[in-house]
Amino acid sequence: MLGYAGISEALRIFFGLKQALGEQFDFRIIATDIEFSDQLVPESGAMIADLHDDGQSSFVYSDGTQRRFQNLALRQSDIFIATAWWTAAHAKRLARQQSTFFGQPKKKFIYLIQDYECGFYAWSSRSALAESTYRQADDFFAIFNTPILQEYFAKNDYDIAGAVYKPPMNEEIVRHIDRSVAKQKIVLIYMRPSAHRNCLEFANAVVHTAKRSDPLFWREWTFVAIGEKIDGSDLPNDSLMENRGRLSLREYGDLLSRAMIGLSFMVSPHPSYPPLEMAAAGMRVLTNTYANKNLSRLHGNIHSFDVFDTEQVARQLRGIAEDAVTSGPVWDASRIDWFFDGKTNLGPVIEQTCAEIMRQI
Repeated sequence: MLGYAGISEALRIFFGLKQALGEQFDFRIIATDIEFSDQLVPESGAMIADLHDDGQSSFVYSDGTQRRFQNLALRQSDIFIATAWWTAAHAKRLARQQSTFFGQPKKKFIYLIQDYECGFYAWSSRSALAESTYRQADDFFAIFNTPILQEYFAKNDYDIAGAVYKPPMNEEIVRHIDRSVAKQKIVLIYMRPSAHRNCLEFANAVVHTAKRSDPLFWREWTFVAIGEKIDGSDLPNDSLMENRGRLSLREYGDLLSRAMIGLSFMVSPHPSYPPLEMAAAGMRVLTNTYANKNLSRLHGNIHSFDVFDTEQVARQLRGIAEDAVTSGPVWDASRIDWFFDGKTNLGPVIEQTCAEIMRQI
């Protein structure tokens, strides 16, 4: 499975649908934001094709990033799958055009909802446009990524029908976690300057406060920042930690195997995968709650805080670190029937989604 988190889950569901629907269907993957890598090697029988090409293969990859200069070949029976709010906006317009062109009832698209994405922005045109994609529920069949996210939408009066997906942990990450490796005094910190919801500034402040408050305790510890490359303008106190940026899945699994502590914050109702992956690797993890989200209910290694108070969270971090040194790693402490140990309900979700697709054609 390629990529991290959102991309990985989108591809997992897409290929699950492809396998279930079979040869009677054609399939397209359309990149809308970033061009395909020149290292992309299509699967056997698949090919790379222009947006306007039609009928060359039953499975194609198309680059939609240059769509100002190409038209999309649109068929009467096409069903679209959206994986973010902006692709949902595209799918909604395409379904309307399809209905007009072919004189048929408007088809629903499949909407993989992976976060409450209007929260990615300040109150603005973008946040309003993102939110609007959730308000026209008759246009789509939803697949919610995790029960926690679906519960958030329901509690906030979104009347959205669909499936609730319980994702498994990425198999490549699992494969690279080595339980035989001795844990080291490493604090692994998930930091993404491009994603403000991951609270880079607060994580940096917690590390700075912790080390300043008890330098003797922390002098043997290494703080490692991962997620995205960080420069001095993003992180004034970057000398406090080693900046590894974006890692390969192998490198990530190796660090999970060796680290004792994880810091991973996210102001969002989606659980976020890094704290769950860290917990699965035997690490003690410190993260925040948000609305109905409390990850300590999901795994015994996860510790949550409600208030963004740097001094309180720094003290909590020290207590978790002391416990990790004293007690060692804790394995197999899952409290849910998904994600950990490869558990998922992918099969039933694919079956439910296929039934919706068959109703549309």
